[in-house]
Amino acid sequence: AKLKANECQVMIAPNPADLEAMSKDADINLMSQAGLNIGYLAMNAQKPPFDKPEVRKAIAMAIDRGAILKEVYQGAGQKAKNPIPPTMWSYDEATVDIPFDPDKAKEMLKAAGVENLKTDIWWMPVQRPYNPNAKRMAEMMQADLAKVGINATLVSYEWGEYRKRLQAGEHQMGYLGWTGDNG
Repeated sequence: AKLKANECQVMIAPNPADLEAMSKDADINLMSQAGLNIGYLAMNAQKPPFDKPEVRKAIAMAIDRGAILKEVYQGAGQKAKNPIPPTMWSYDEATVDIPFDPDKAKEMLKAAGVENLKTDIWWMPVQRPYNPNAKRMAEMMQADLAKVGINATLVSYEWGEYRKRLQAGEHQMGYLGWTGDNG
């Protein structure tokens, strides 16, 4: 809206939902390239049962990242399979992605002795290039986890409080990300 009103002339990281309209506007020069961002779900490995790698992998398998890309990122992102984006020199293309497989996730959780898990998902109260709508993403993950028997409560705080508490390890699961300025 500010670009259209000429209140600003340059912006970064527009909302993915606005990209299509911006690309069709003759008065807007929409430049695009792969982002230097990575968003992730941080699982607190200091708290059981997240201390078990098989539980963390099962949770990753239970989440439909393809649906999140379509709904939250409006197709403007790609699945992460490394802790850095593919635009950086050290990205490892040979890394095998964790598949979306809720049935296998259920089996892995049961084998790890995890049933009827109650947990939390902390969602960021701000929009970032690596996460344009954390609340919607949390709702989608909550629904996916329910399908494998995990009951997740959604939690959020003001941004400064969120970061302080997350960094102190109060969470079980929470969102963070990284936007590089030197890749």
